[in-house]
Amino acid sequence: MHFLWCLKSHSLHWLDLTGLPQAPQRNLTGTGLDNISLELSKESTSLEKVPKPMTTTSNMTKYNKVTMSVICLFVLASIFGINKYFTLSVFVKEDFKKLSFQDTISEIPHVIPKVTKILVVAYMRSGSSFTAESLQHGPDVSFYSFEPLWNVVKSSIDAMDCKGSNCSVVNRTDELSQTTASIIKNIFECKMSALPDEALYAFSFFRQLRDHERLKNCFPKPEEFKQITNNARLSSMMERKSQCLSFLESRCRNSTVRVIKTIRMSLHLCKDLSKTIENMKILHLVRDPRASVYSRRNLGLDFSNSSVKILCNRMSHDIDEGQLIGSYFPGRFYSLRYECLARNPETVLKKMYNDMSLEYDSETEKWMQLYMKSQDRGQNGYQVFQSNSSSRSTNWRLRIPYIDTQNIDSLCKDVYTNIGARSFNSAMELENLGMSDMYVTPYTERYCK
Repeated sequence: MHFLWCLKSHSLHWLDLTGLPQAPQRNLTGTGLDNISLELSKESTSLEKVPKPMTTTSNMTKYNKVTMSVICLFVLASIFGINKYFTLSVFVKEDFKKLSFQDTISEIPHVIPKVTKILVVAYMRSGSSFTAESLQHGPDVSFYSFEPLWNVVKSSIDAMDCKGSNCSVVNRTDELSQTTASIIKNIFECKMSALPDEALYAFSFFRQLRDHERLKNCFPKPEEFKQITNNARLSSMMERKSQCLSFLESRCRNSTVRVIKTIRMSLHLCKDLSKTIENMKILHLVRDPRASVYSRRNLGLDFSNSSVKILCNRMSHDIDEGQLIGSYFPGRFYSLRYECLARNPETVLKKMYNDMSLEYDSETEKWMQLYMKSQDRGQNGYQVFQSNSSSRSTNWRLRIPYIDTQNIDSLCKDVYTNIGARSFNSAMELENLGMSDMYVTPYTERYCK
């Protein structure tokens, strides 16, 4: 009824909807909408004069007619299912020419594509690669930045300041907080030209990125770039860099989902970022410290008591910050325990997609099945795809020495309480996979219930 009323009562003659790439032309012949043309194109159109206006018996003011015409446009857009992304121009009747251009435009909303920005904050060997990758397999066009802070903060983001037996965490990110915040903000806003060379190098280095083959020779190591003295070679590299920046910025601007994954950033920076970055959602990923430490040891990384204390101190501080961010920005902060995603991927991923304003469709389902079957091991042993994720999330219990778990238990009590990690009283309990190693807490209940 609203649709017929719009057609009958108002002067809306042409609708131009732009900004919807690759959308098919809709043929309205024989639909009863011959007096209305819907055109999908990439070019915006300004206010124009139209053919002879339709007759109307309405006694509304000209100003109100324009307003109601705009309302009708949204009714029509909803009917045809094309109201997700578009900009619009309304062509008004001939007798509206007396209205000033500014008055008319002020009544016409300019709708631009809404971009969802997702920041995944995690820790080394916490399942962050898979978690971030899993957010990019819906129908939305995504842009992914994998560890942009890797070459900016090359060492651990934390250090220990010890006086005798008393140790405290020194967060090195504080020293780089302005640079870190600027990098995150510029990537979300597609300002790649403003990124330092250290951040750009990540786009060339990590093969987890979909465009790795195209980007792998784009951005050399900053220290190598500074050593180039041959002018011809330098000029060639600068030209290639310029082309790659244009490609990156184009890919980013054409996306409706932008994901940044980092293990080199603490949550205390995210509160201020949430104030300045519109539509940014934060996903804080946590994992049982025993599993992370065991995984690090398998890669030959430090798993000493001091490194365990650094990890758990950082996790504890981040959980405190996360709770504050969640209270300040409801609906924009979520905490996920990796084990819950690994053991029940389909259910948890559907809920994550809903929380992140993403669409879960058949393509997402296909990718999930591929993930469950694949055993491709990534660069330097970092896996994005793993088969039988549920069993892999508990296999550490069959391999880690019981004495190591006791040490971790003593250093990570606060984290255990916050994320729901259960201690074991013996090696037999540890290796009995029938005994659960986790329980639900307020911080993890969103995806673990």
